[in-house]
Amino acid sequence: MYEWKTIPSNPDYEVSVFADIRHKESGSWVDQYMGRAKFEEPKHLRVRLRKDGLPIAHSVMDLVYETFPHLIPKAEEPEQTPAAPPKPKKKVTRKSKKRPAGRAKPYVDDLGPEWASIPGFSRYKINRDGKLINRRSKDLVSLRHSRTGSPNYSLLDDHGVAKARHPERLLSMAFRDLRYSSTIRKSAVYTEQDDWVIIPNRTRYSIHANGIVRRAERHRVTIHEDEAGRQFVKLKTDGVKGFKNYYISDLVEEIFGIREAA
Repeated sequence: MYEWKTIPSNPDYEVSVFADIRHKESGSWVDQYMGRAKFEEPKHLRVRLRKDGLPIAHSVMDLVYETFPHLIPKAEEPEQTPAAPPKPKKKVTRKSKKRPAGRAKPYVDDLGPEWASIPGFSRYKINRDGKLINRRSKDLVSLRHSRTGSPNYSLLDDHGVAKARHPERLLSMAFRDLRYSSTIRKSAVYTEQDDWVIIPNRTRYSIHANGIVRRAERHRVTIHEDEAGRQFVKLKTDGVKGFKNYYISDLVEEIFGIREAA
């Protein structure tokens, strides 16, 4: 998936541009830890590599920069312009009272009758399919999922306070004829517990068809992106030390047979 190069100072090991390190002969990945060489240094990723039979600690980024010199960040040159003298502060007297931060302004839209206003959330409108739109930008608001798999929208109320609301609750607020019932629940987007599948050979992880990966204790796995913008996760394989990168689209296709659209 990406290029491995031999570390010049430790030729028995290879490193990638993503700071992953593995043993050349066995192919097993080397575990990394947070540490520091000196007490005054901030903690950073370190790794112990064997050389002449002895484990020697190294900074992971030092090994990456040693192997890929083009990744070394360039130092910014300080500007030579002289600093301007500070301006005296002017005392500003307000003639009118300050408006509360985040107070919503009146909106004028032409979304049509199928979109209904939500009491207390005048920035948005919702239709009977549960889709939510921002009245000012005309953009659809993305639906997110909590750790338990329940869907919700992150919205700002009329006082500028961020609140999470379930689609069913918003539907019942906007449309008086809709209430919490099984018919509404079928139209909502859920991540049901039964839809999670354990990944073969990586049994400490499970995956959902929508591309969410989590550990057995239900903690989400961090999603990364490569240079091409493809999303991947770092997982441990059963019986093998260290982590390995897996593209989410490849896992979804392997487990559920769903291929990512080109």
